[in-house]
Amino acid sequence: MCQEGLFRLALSSPRKQTACSLGERRTLAEALGLVDSTLESRRDPNSSLQKEFPQHQDEDQSRAAAPQDCLLRDVECIAQKLEASLEEIHRGAREPREEREQRTLGDALENARLEIEKLKDNLMKLKESGTTDLQRAREHNQRLDEEILALRNRVRSLDSEKKVLGEMVSVL
Repeated sequence: MCQEGLFRLALSSPRKQTACSLGERRTLAEALGLVDSTLESRRDPNSSLQKEFPQHQDEDQSRAAAPQDCLLRDVECIAQKLEASLEEIHRGAREPREEREQRTLGDALENARLEIEKLKDNLMKLKESGTTDLQRAREHNQRLDEEILALRNRVRSLDSEKKVLGEMVSVL
């Protein structure tokens, strides 16, 4: 019977498990109080009578033992239920925390993946623009090389003219 109750409790929500656990704790406390009061009530009045009538002591103990055994079994069953309930509650409390951590890690992983994709896109754009810029720079260098070559040719021709004019001046 205890196992069946525990099975149903395990399938319930954490909130209901907590409520059941608190109820079981209250029931257990009441049962313990009942056992204590029963034992005390049987001890006090019987102690004076047991001194006067020792032969009835064994009969009273056997009659008192049956309800006490029943109460003790009930208390043990309640204690087992309480322990199982608390274990389920603790496990239930751990699982949502682990799920939240997994969700947080999953979100962080997704954000990192998106950031990587964004960086890859930017890199491709930079490569494309870098390639375009490089091509423009090469074309510009080509034009400058052509201008330098033209200027060198012009300097050579001017040097030649200077030399020819210098020879003409020296001849005159």
